[in-house]
Amino acid sequence: MPLSIILPVRNAMHSVGAAVDSVRAQRWSHWQLILVDDGSTDDSLARARAAAGSDTRVRILERPAQGLVPALNAGLAAVAEPCRYVARMDADDRMHPDRLGCQVRFLDANPAITVASSHVVLEPATSGLLRYVHWLNSLVTWADIERQLYVESPVCHPGVLLRRSALVAAKGYRDHAWPEDYDLWLRLCAAGARIAQAPGAQHVWCDSPGRLTRTDPRYGSDRFLALKAHFLAKRGPKRVSIWGAGRDGRRLARALEKEGVAIHTFIDIDPRKIGGVRRGTVPVIGPDALPGPGAGEPIIITAVGVPGARDKIRADLCARGYEELRDFVCAA
Repeated sequence: MPLSIILPVRNAMHSVGAAVDSVRAQRWSHWQLILVDDGSTDDSLARARAAAGSDTRVRILERPAQGLVPALNAGLAAVAEPCRYVARMDADDRMHPDRLGCQVRFLDANPAITVASSHVVLEPATSGLLRYVHWLNSLVTWADIERQLYVESPVCHPGVLLRRSALVAAKGYRDHAWPEDYDLWLRLCAAGARIAQAPGAQHVWCDSPGRLTRTDPRYGSDRFLALKAHFLAKRGPKRVSIWGAGRDGRRLARALEKEGVAIHTFIDIDPRKIGGVRRGTVPVIGPDALPGPGAGEPIIITAVGVPGARDKIRADLCARGYEELRDFVCAA
């Protein structure tokens, strides 16, 4: 099979049948489903087998409970050598019938793209993830995603199709006590990979109170911040200026300092903060005090989480001659 789908399962008896059904309903039919049961203690395995029926394209791996990352890597290890593409799927989600076909055709036609994401349909549509999903769906091209790469994880993990060669070269998934998918995207992009949304591909992302992104400490805001700081530091700056002297900026500064990055200045528009200091001795300046882009100037990292602030800061810096990704990076 040219395409394998990795679907980890842990106690998902109420949804795994629908997930498997949605895979089997794909109009593009040249796939193998590798369902990895991570020590379920409910009726998940029986429901998965019932949904698979006699379909030989479905392979079920039973494993003791070890967690998501080992389950994903076990699924990757089970992918046959000739396979070109690896898709992801979660046991509480569903694929639109044309998702895989759209993604395969997109990657076939665009050899420079490594990861094909999907347009996300959120259920329930009133979920607290709605603003995040709107943002995800706005990221269509690699240019869109590259600018937002350090703001938040730029794709819905269970909705992707990616080149197996790139995933193997990255040595699969890592467990660093932070989000394993965001870690993978940043590692792939650091190695030259590009991500884009495949036209027509849709993934139904079902939010629930028990979802790992809501319950696992690895997905807490502090762990996202540590991950961002780690990869921002790997870009090479020894000192940075942070736009935002509030809580978000101070938290990012602490995380960057742990990665060996010095904070040169904070930038803020609040006159009550300008002229003061943060982190003991770091001065707070206003945007008008910026020297402008140039060799030797610290890169600016924006860290203001107020809705709409990112676009205003981006426009302000560009108007001052700063070039995004060269002179400044958005991280909130």
